[in-house]
Amino acid sequence: MAGTKRYTAEQFIKAIDGTGGVISAIAAAVGCDWHTAKKYINGYATIKQAYDNERNKITDKARHNIIKAIGSGDLQMSKWWLQVMDEEFRPATKHEHSGRDGGPIETKTNVTGIDAGVAEVVALLDAARKRSGAGDSTPDNE
Repeated sequence: MAGTKRYTAEQFIKAIDGTGGVISAIAAAVGCDWHTAKKYINGYATIKQAYDNERNKITDKARHNIIKAIGSGDLQMSKWWLQVMDEEFRPATKHEHSGRDGGPIETKTNVTGIDAGVAEVVALLDAARKRSGAGDSTPDNE
C-alpha cells in the first residue's frame, strides 16, 4: 500500500499513558487519525493491554472520588451509589406477559424507571432522616 504510514506498537503504548484512554488524544500524540488509532488498539494485544490499563486507572480514580464524596456526606452521590450498586434500590423493570386479544405477547420495559428510582431513594432517605430526629435541618451536601 503506497502512501500508508506505518506506526509502531511502542509509539502507541507511549502515547496512551496519561490520556485516560481517550482515543482522539492517543491519535493526536501519535500523529494519526482516530480510526487508525482505534485499528492499532484493537489489532495489537500489547497496545490493547496498555489501553485497558489506562482505562482501568481512570475507572479506579473515578471510584475513589465517588467513595470519597460519599464519605464526606454527599447525599446526591450516596443516592446515586445506592441506585446503581445496591439491588434493593434499583428501579424495577415491569413486563406484561399476556397477549392482547389473543395476539402475540408484548414485552414492555419501563425505561423511565431511573427517575422513579431516584424519587424512591429520596423518599426513603427523607423518611430515615425524620425517624432519626434529623428533620429537615440536615443539609443535602455537607
